[in-house]
Amino acid sequence: MSGNKLRAVIFGAIGTFSETSQLQLRCFNAAFALNGVDKQWSKQEYVELLKITQGGLPRLQHTFPNENQEFLETIYNDKNRLYQQKLKDGESVLRPNFEEFCDHLVKNDIRIGIASTTHLETIETVLSKSNIISREDFDFIGHGGMGVRRKPESDIYEIALSEMNVQPDEVVAIEDTHANSMSAINAGIEQTIVVPGELCKDQDYSKAKLVSESFGDLRSEPQLDSHLAAAFAY
Repeated sequence: MSGNKLRAVIFGAIGTFSETSQLQLRCFNAAFALNGVDKQWSKQEYVELLKITQGGLPRLQHTFPNENQEFLETIYNDKNRLYQQKLKDGESVLRPNFEEFCDHLVKNDIRIGIASTTHLETIETVLSKSNIISREDFDFIGHGGMGVRRKPESDIYEIALSEMNVQPDEVVAIEDTHANSMSAINAGIEQTIVVPGELCKDQDYSKAKLVSESFGDLRSEPQLDSHLAAAFAY
C-alpha cells in the first residue's frame, strides 16, 4: 500500500462473506431430480467444477456437453429458485466474524463495498440475515445485473473503484477463490487477501497478498503490513 491510507475494503464474491457452496450443491442436485436427470454431483466433483470460473451454467455445460441448451437453462433456473427460497428460509450462514469485521471498519471510517457478479437478490437476502450491519453500510454493491464480464475479468472491481472514488492502492480486496482473487489483482489491487471458501481451500493463491483462514484471524495475521494490522484489529 506504499504508505497510502486504507480508505476502503471491498468484499468480492458472495462466498467471501457467506458459506453457500454446500447449499448450492444440494440445490443443483435437487434441480436434477426435479427435471428427471439421473445424476447427482458428489462433493468432490463439485469441488472440481468450482474451478470453472464462469458460473453455474458453464458447469452444467461441462457436465452435459451434448445436452440441449434450453434444458440446461431450465435446470439452472430451477436451481436458482430453490436456492433463493432456501436462503430466505434461513439456510444462509454469514461467515464467522464477518459482521464484527465490517462493523469495526465502518466505525473507523473505512468504507466497505461488494464486488460480486451474482444476483442482487442473493446478496440482499444474505445481508438481511445480519444483526449488526445492513445493506446501507455498504457504499457500493456490485452484482451480475450490471452486465459485467465474470471474474477473473476485472470489470466489477473497476466499477467499484470508480463508484467509490478510490485508487487501487487505497483498497484491500477480500476474495474466496483463485479466479475471484485474480479479478481484484487484475484491477490493480495488490492488497488482495483470500479467505477461502469451504470447498476452495486447495486452489492456487500464490498471487494473493496473503491467505487467512477466517476474518477472526485477520486480527492477528503476522504477514499483514503494520498499518493494515492496526486497521483490522477489531
